[in-house]
Amino acid sequence: MDSRQFPLVIETDGRDARKRIRMAAEADGEAGFTLVEVVVALTILLLVAMAFIPLYIYITQGSQANRMRVAAAAVATGVIEEIRALPYDRVGTVGGNPAGDIEPVRQEMINGVKATVKVRVWWVDDPSNDKDGNDPIPCDYKKVQVTVTAPGFTGKVVEVADIRSLVAREAGEAAYPGGSNIKVFVTMSRDGKDIPVREVKVKLIEGPDSPQTLWTDSAGKALFTQLEAGKYTVEVDAFGLGMMVRPDQASVPITVVEGGTSPHQAEVAEPGSVIIRIVDQNGQPVEEKGEITVLPPEPFTDAYAVVKEFKKKDMDQGVLPADFVGGLWPGWTYNLQVRVKGYEEWNDSFR
Repeated sequence: MDSRQFPLVIETDGRDARKRIRMAAEADGEAGFTLVEVVVALTILLLVAMAFIPLYIYITQGSQANRMRVAAAAVATGVIEEIRALPYDRVGTVGGNPAGDIEPVRQEMINGVKATVKVRVWWVDDPSNDKDGNDPIPCDYKKVQVTVTAPGFTGKVVEVADIRSLVAREAGEAAYPGGSNIKVFVTMSRDGKDIPVREVKVKLIEGPDSPQTLWTDSAGKALFTQLEAGKYTVEVDAFGLGMMVRPDQASVPITVVEGGTSPHQAEVAEPGSVIIRIVDQNGQPVEEKGEITVLPPEPFTDAYAVVKEFKKKDMDQGVLPADFVGGLWPGWTYNLQVRVKGYEEWNDSFR
């Protein structure tokens, strides 16, 4: 027997009653089918809406980023115009080289977002008048860079504008006196050629006019000019680029004489590392406390030797990971010494 319940219509004529019962049952079945259709339709609409949500977010994010880029470019262009309107001898940053009236960092509200505006000014030595490398006045003109950064759609700070411009002396303006200068040139070796590297930090950390900080330009140069003659220490740092400076060139003393230009060239590269696996004579991992010594080649052995102790927690199946001894200059041949109590010392070289 069918257990479903249907509306019952009672008539005096039995045949009409059966007919109306059947029609009522059919009508009730049609109503149930319509409800299923509604549920299916709502499910489809929900799936379509969910598919469009990421697209909507992407479009909104792109639109917001575009508006921010346009507004930030306008701000950066305005800063460039303000700088170009300054007298040439005042185009520089406070405490920078060249020194001037411009604050190197300031905050701006752009489209309701707090943005950071950074200004860098540096000297440019025109190679056309320095063919022999003894230009007495290497400060030929200035270059200005205005960078705007702001939180993006996800909250991460991103660069939204970067504008650069050259600033030269007006015709008839006197050239700067030579003074004392330090010129740093940073390169990396690629296919047997020296390639200039930009955005490497160069600092004067000791000396009469220290401290000062510059970054290398597109020619790989950083030029400190108008310095008081004396002894300086120049430090080159490529860590921000994920690179290292050749150890003997990273921090060097430099003496400049009045009216002279003292050069320094530094090479950078991606740092090397070594993975060390310690086993006994049977090939079984040794996970005991010990010490390793990594010695660079002469004449750098004493100055740049690395000595580190290791414990069981530093190892995995007798393996010391690559980051345990990193920052190795590629191309050098190193000597490795491993000492573990109860075992003979191991001594060999690697490159």
